[in-house]
Amino acid sequence: MYEEVFLVTQVGLEEVLEDANQHVKKELQSKPDVVPVGDDLDLADLAVSARRWAQVDEIVAIVADMKDSTKLGTGKHAASTASIYEAAVASVVDILVEFEADDIDIQGDCAIGVFWGERRMERAFCAGVTIKTFSQRHLEPQLEAKWDKAPKTGFKLGMAASRVLVKRVGVPGKTEYQEEAGSGGP
Repeated sequence: MYEEVFLVTQVGLEEVLEDANQHVKKELQSKPDVVPVGDDLDLADLAVSARRWAQVDEIVAIVADMKDSTKLGTGKHAASTASIYEAAVASVVDILVEFEADDIDIQGDCAIGVFWGERRMERAFCAGVTIKTFSQRHLEPQLEAKWDKAPKTGFKLGMAASRVLVKRVGVPGKTEYQEEAGSGGP
């Protein structure tokens, strides 16, 4: 409890909240530029400082998330859990690369492949079918054979397509604190 109070005091909570409040006020006073890019999105063109969003006609996203992975735990079998995550997620990323995902994001045990441009729907669909096939034919049987008492897992998949607004958001000059943000999409 004392450490939390110390941290809040060190951070200056009221100043942080007021800075966020002022940012909201400033952003809502005027509208940013929205630049239609059709299906020709270039992530390198997204600026973090400019109030400019790219409007992409259609982006397709594949989300591959390990089911019940939190039940795997990281207790006394941490190395086994790490092995499962590495085997599963790295293989899904390889599949997304093979089908030329335009962007890949990894959040824990979840891999997201984003496709735009030529044949985006076909590439995304084929990647999704391949990931599901890999999960059912290869990953799940091997996990069950090695750890028969472990929770059943594998990949559940989702796919969505939509028009999207995209912008790089974060701290200017610090790429480790920047990420593409999207609105209205999958």
